[in-house]
Amino acid sequence: MAVDSLNITSLADLAGTEDGKMKLAEELVGIIQNVERKTISSIFKNRMLSGNPKAGTLKARRYAAAKSKEYGTARAAGKGDPGRALGVDVNVDIKKEIFEEYEEYDLALNGIPGLLSERRRAIEKAMERELDENFFLVAVGKRKNSAGTITTINNGGTEVTQTGATVKERLSALVLKLHTTKNDFVDGVEKEDIHVVLSPEAYEEMRDYIDTKANANVQTDIEEFGKFHGVWVYSNNHQPEGVEMIAMCFASIAEPVRPSEYRANKLDMSDAYSIGMPYYYGCEPVMPDLIYYSKAPGVSTVTAVRASKAKTDTE
Repeated sequence: MAVDSLNITSLADLAGTEDGKMKLAEELVGIIQNVERKTISSIFKNRMLSGNPKAGTLKARRYAAAKSKEYGTARAAGKGDPGRALGVDVNVDIKKEIFEEYEEYDLALNGIPGLLSERRRAIEKAMERELDENFFLVAVGKRKNSAGTITTINNGGTEVTQTGATVKERLSALVLKLHTTKNDFVDGVEKEDIHVVLSPEAYEEMRDYIDTKANANVQTDIEEFGKFHGVWVYSNNHQPEGVEMIAMCFASIAEPVRPSEYRANKLDMSDAYSIGMPYYYGCEPVMPDLIYYSKAPGVSTVTAVRASKAKTDTE
């Protein structure tokens, strides 16, 4: 993506104006690329959006399945059936920022360029956590607003009551539910288009099961096992609290992100500097009928994101 040079002339004495602009631009590109690569949600979120995110709203369209009719129907009518599509508005209405302050005394050794690189990873991790948490909250019918308040939405996925005694049985049942879904838009979902996220606890149990199979096509010395019976399976450390597993079709949820400038500024009447960036995003189900989830055994309600990950925005 093209990034304009950023104005940090006030920092020329520390970093050099032009070098500083280039460094900021490079770091911003690195942040966005890494966040897109490392979030689980970016693997299968909906990117088929039209419109300008700066206008505040994007449009996702979902087309209905084609239907066959007796030969000659279109010729007799003089026309074919009109295309049918469902438009979904995705509002880029969640506004977040990450800013930190540092004293010039503390920058004497590394300077601004060194600090920008050092803190980039912390900013990336905060954005990764924020985007994944809200993506999977939306999947189970909740959403976190700009202030971090979690509310219920009416167009999330469908909860499935599980009866299986093991994670393997419950996973198979959830996948089968999605695989056999039929309505005006789909005639079943191919397994290669199904993505399942498990809580870390459920993933470990599932991995233990796979490791006991002598002929399992899985390397036992790596973290991820990739596919199980043809569907993609992931361990999700940003799973909503109380949710054991979520299964969804590829592109079921849209989550466009619009980053602002990664900036460094000297604070008025001080020897302190702030670094960071605002960013804006939206999160909306496009195919809520192709999202199913189930709670962990013994859990009655889904209340929030995992407690250990909901406390801070930076590390």
